[in-house]
Amino acid sequence: MTVSLSRRVMRVYEEFDRCVERLPIEFGLHCPPGCGTCCASPNVEATILEMLPLAEELWQSDRAEAILDRFATASPPKACLFFTPDELQFNYGRCSVYPFRPTMCRLFGFAAVRNKYGRAVFAACKFMKQMIPEAVQAVQTDVDNGGHILRFTDAAHRIAELEPSLDRRFPINEALLIALERVGMYRLLAGEVPEPVGETDTEPPPPSPFQKCC
Repeated sequence: MTVSLSRRVMRVYEEFDRCVERLPIEFGLHCPPGCGTCCASPNVEATILEMLPLAEELWQSDRAEAILDRFATASPPKACLFFTPDELQFNYGRCSVYPFRPTMCRLFGFAAVRNKYGRAVFAACKFMKQMIPEAVQAVQTDVDNGGHILRFTDAAHRIAELEPSLDRRFPINEALLIALERVGMYRLLAGEVPEPVGETDTEPPPPSPFQKCC
């Protein structure tokens, strides 16, 4: 059950990626090279559902038990467990599980919010605004003229509709811990090793096309 649900989440992530990918191509929008400020933040949250694909991957690669053992002896760290910081530059680094990162990590700096007037406002990060202000303004102008951009609330709803019971938000490492325990229990009850995410002979039907880019 968790394997099938993980695949469905990954398919929605692919939809998000397709919505986002035009911004670098058309406007030159990009994160500052090497920047990991958002990754190092202690305030990043995710749902259990969003972390299922990573939990499946960690079990498949025999890394899950070591992480569970670590959590058993100490509280989960506040910053993402999988952010690998640069030893020489503060707040620089990289994500070591990039293909399985949750929604916020995929969209931060590349999506929009609704202001109090219902207008879509491009939510660029402060470093983008400082380093590439022309690109940021070009994206906002495009949005004002009806250009397509993903909204955070729509993305959250798109993921949540796959399994509403797993939509509660936690600090990212706590969400991962619960997802790991859930997948581990599934493996125990099933008495078998689930197939890796994305590798199966019988694929579940794809979710309905995502139509909520504004």
